[in-house]
Amino acid sequence: HRLPLGASPAAPAALDGEMAYVPLRTGKLVAVDLATGRVRWTADLAVSAAPAAGGGLVFVPQSDGLAALAADGSRRWQLPVAGGFSAPLLWTGGWLIAAANNGDVLCLRASDGHIVWTARVTSPVHGRPALTADRVYVSLEDGRVVSHDLATGAAVWEQTLGGTPGPVLALDDRIFVGSADKFFYCLDVDGGKRKWRWRMGAGIIGLPVLDDQHVYFVALDNVLRALHRWNGSQRWKQGLPVRPSGSPLLAGSILYVAGVAAELGRPPAGSQRPRSWDRRRNSRAQSWIC
Repeated sequence: HRLPLGASPAAPAALDGEMAYVPLRTGKLVAVDLATGRVRWTADLAVSAAPAAGGGLVFVPQSDGLAALAADGSRRWQLPVAGGFSAPLLWTGGWLIAAANNGDVLCLRASDGHIVWTARVTSPVHGRPALTADRVYVSLEDGRVVSHDLATGAAVWEQTLGGTPGPVLALDDRIFVGSADKFFYCLDVDGGKRKWRWRMGAGIIGLPVLDDQHVYFVALDNVLRALHRWNGSQRWKQGLPVRPSGSPLLAGSILYVAGVAAELGRPPAGSQRPRSWDRRRNSRAQSWIC
């Protein structure tokens, strides 16, 4: 389907089953039926970052709070949060994790917005939090990865990396995270001890993905890498003809990578080349590689 929305998106859309929730720069949130490609409803909401969706609700971060809308667009609950949010929201299994700009990490009951606990962090949260089993993981700009108890919010352990960590991919026995120090880390969930790390040519982009044997990620050196998920050995790497712009997507046995390619513009046929042409003015084109 192709659906004109009348304005460009303000942030990535949230997906929940048959629905996509698209925030627009005009201060509206549009609910799109993925099966028919039609707009089901539009709400006047100034969205400050990417929304999250789950359990029949869409959660909308704003500059001064958090709103939850039902599938029909009606408002279910609203929570004031001064200063907005420093990282994308996380919805998993009925829990909603939000990192506020004021230094609080909030764990909410997603159905009604009840705050289960609040944990204070001393550095801004960098990247979407992660949740698995009984732990919540947050990456902090000062280089730390911190594990919190899901029931109480108490800090269980913290591990300092050599640079600002990106978003965490959390499993029941280990977590994967890239860092600005150009290493990709595998940490133990019990105490944060480093299991292994792999040196990269640049910082990674987005969240890693994995299958039964491998963990995959892309970096700003325009390379897609596959590491053995248990021992960290490199199984293969593939140079990309584009600059990756987000996480790879694994669908069955195929990996998809979205990226931006620089195109060298050319003057129209028969026209004289302007003096400024030697500057090689570049345009940018979106590409998918698989």
